[in-house]
Amino acid sequence: MSDCSVFRPPVTNTKPAGEVPLAELVEAIREGRHPLLGDWRETVAQVREADKEEARRIKRERLAYWTPNGRFGRRGEANLIECSQTLFADFDNLERPAEFRDRVAGLPECAAAYRSTSNGVHAALAVEGRTNADDHRDAWYAVSLRLEEEGLADRLDSAPRSVASAAFLSHDPDAVINPQARPLKWTRRTAAERGEPAATVRRQTGPRPHGEGRNVDVFDWLRAWALAEVRNYWPGDPATWQTACVAKALERTRETHPTPLDERECYHTGKSVAGWTWRCRERGRKRGVKSGQARRLETAERDGEIVRLRQHGWTQTKLADKFGLSQSAVSRLLARTIMRQQSVEDVDDRPITIPQAVPDDAPRFDPPSPNDMIPFDVPLGKLPAALGIVPPPGSWGSPEFRRLFPAANRA
Repeated sequence: MSDCSVFRPPVTNTKPAGEVPLAELVEAIREGRHPLLGDWRETVAQVREADKEEARRIKRERLAYWTPNGRFGRRGEANLIECSQTLFADFDNLERPAEFRDRVAGLPECAAAYRSTSNGVHAALAVEGRTNADDHRDAWYAVSLRLEEEGLADRLDSAPRSVASAAFLSHDPDAVINPQARPLKWTRRTAAERGEPAATVRRQTGPRPHGEGRNVDVFDWLRAWALAEVRNYWPGDPATWQTACVAKALERTRETHPTPLDERECYHTGKSVAGWTWRCRERGRKRGVKSGQARRLETAERDGEIVRLRQHGWTQTKLADKFGLSQSAVSRLLARTIMRQQSVEDVDDRPITIPQAVPDDAPRFDPPSPNDMIPFDVPLGKLPAALGIVPPPGSWGSPEFRRLFPAANRA
């Protein structure tokens, strides 16, 4: 039997601790310890006594795991080094896991079987050689049919159809090992036989020709098609969208399955997928509208505060630091504010009120006419401050400033 990769906890660790033969790993599961991975008997006991959420946390943080389907440089399909000679099967939520383990172990293809950390069974079934992820999916298809023939597929988890799927190590003194398991034969399938949709739709696994597999295949394929297609029906009549989904469900089962689903089952599948995708689309639109409204309200409040502080003498640099903006952004914001005010009222038809930054009784210079030159030896940029004038919001080049000091236009 070929080797498999083993990983130390936590589950976020994707670098293998080493490679262990399947027979040695099953023996370690019987004993609950291994030189590479330590002792996990007490951890498994805690998992089995804890509630669902606590058990999940303990497993993810403290239990080692392995990749039964092959050896990996790091965990992930892209890092597959070699497929193993066995294929992993996971059975969940069993009422009598020990009895189910013995039933699976009785299959001639079963190389190993043991109780999982919860009420389930993990098994390794011998299959003929695989070389890549596509081969693995085809072999998984054959294994699922074989288990369905034996009446063992009701609780079969579909996660191991990925070659990079992993399983936590468990403790089962009665774990079964069968070095003489007979490899299951399988055949390669085309993309059409696997039921893979167009490139714009998420890749799906292939159909099963009878039983529950037909419903699963139609539902998965239709859901992928509907997620990509619903935009062409939105906004519109939900009944039209439902009719399209039902028609696609019928088309899928008639083209793919030797014994198609009846119209009633296709109707309910299409109705379910149509309702779900339509609600998702509607929720997404409403969330986008609400999010935009909230952002606009927040921005309006921030802009108002910037204008208020500017009127109280804050510099643009200080405003930029306070609100986390660039100085140029603050300048543009203030300029836009002045333009909005000018669009409401004509600046030339209303008196200009200049806020005073000096006491009321301080001496003030009032030019006799707008075109008179100011007889002070003061740089033009500093002249308003020297006169105690605080301009309205905006830059010193604002219309109000140029109206008071025409010389600035020539500077």
